[in-house]
Amino acid sequence: MWPFTTLTSPAIPLLRDDIDANFIAPATGPWRGRPFGRLRLDATGRPRADSLFDRAPFSSAAILIVGRDFGAGARAGAAVESLLELGLRCVIGVSFAPAFLEAAQGRALLPAALDAQTAGPLADEALSGFALTVDLASRTIITCHGERFAFAPAAEAAPSADETQHLLYATPDW
Repeated sequence: MWPFTTLTSPAIPLLRDDIDANFIAPATGPWRGRPFGRLRLDATGRPRADSLFDRAPFSSAAILIVGRDFGAGARAGAAVESLLELGLRCVIGVSFAPAFLEAAQGRALLPAALDAQTAGPLADEALSGFALTVDLASRTIITCHGERFAFAPAAEAAPSADETQHLLYATPDW
């Protein structure tokens, strides 16, 4: 995978909350090994007509727009690999699961955090099929109309694994 400083691509708008790693990279059933299989394929493995993933211009998208708590679960590494397999290089979301952020580090997949008020209009813009530009140097997402939205690389906003362990297992003061 190649690193980027600027990425221009259509974006797949999937503005849902709580998309877990097993939904991204199914481990069982008819969609096993097929990224986003439940959204992209019917139970027989044929492409679903209502799926954006395999329809132009989204079939060539390198950007995915999601909601809150993306990528939670034990299969975070498999989720990252599945996203890369689809050609995705940037996931724009409101928040990400710590395990997903850890799995994405060093894998040429940028989790970019935006606030919920920005993610919605950006997903609407993406639905039009026009390309977005992710400029890593200026930390902005630029629409085809020139609108700019600031983002934070999600790993900077997330607690470290040690901090997460402390939050999970700390003894309360009460």
